Amino acid sequence: LLQELHGHACKAMRDPHANHVLQKIISIMTPSSMQFMIDELLESDGLATAVARHRYGCRIVQQLLKRCSASQVSGLAEALMQEIVSLACHNFGNFSVQHLLQFGTEEQRDQLAQAIVSNAETLSSSKAGDGVILAAMEHASSKDKLLLAQTVLHEPGLLVRLAQGRFGHSAVMHMLQVLDGPESLQAYMVLKDEIATLRASTR
Repeated sequence: LLQELHGHACKAMRDPHANHVLQKIISIMTPSSMQFMIDELLESDGLATAVARHRYGCRIVQQLLKRCSASQVSGLAEALMQEIVSLACHNFGNFSVQHLLQFGTEEQRDQLAQAIVSNAETLSSSKAGDGVILAAMEHASSKDKLLLAQTVLHEPGLLVRLAQGRFGHSAVMHMLQVLDGPESLQAYMVLKDEIATLRASTR
């Protein structure tokens, strides 16, 4: 079965039925046997990110990032990080970014955190992006968590906007835990002043 899939993996990843076969293979086979999937994702520029944005393909990318060693998926991770902001704001692509934050190397997580900090306003305004911010607050280093929290706090209106999001409110709760002293007090006061807005939020 594996041999028959060689050369057809990317097509199977985007098929509503065949993607389940690939997911099963990933769950039971050794990581080395999945190399052909990674190789096919990297055959042409933009293919890995296109599959990561696909309704079914995103599941395969996530599982590869989770099951394979960091060295095995280093090329895949690098390809994804080339378009990290657009993926983070995509309905399906954001899940691969979250998996990178959870299962990537320390260096990859640092790079991702820097990109998230630099684009915090864009991500906070996205229904998908606020999930990535939450993942960063759960899996980034302590230093990067604090930097992200400070960035959101000091950008006017951003803390309240993030708190209105489906996942953003949980990210804000994490931020309140890492902020300290005057910054912690400032964050609580900002939220308190906008309590009516937050209660009325339907985002």
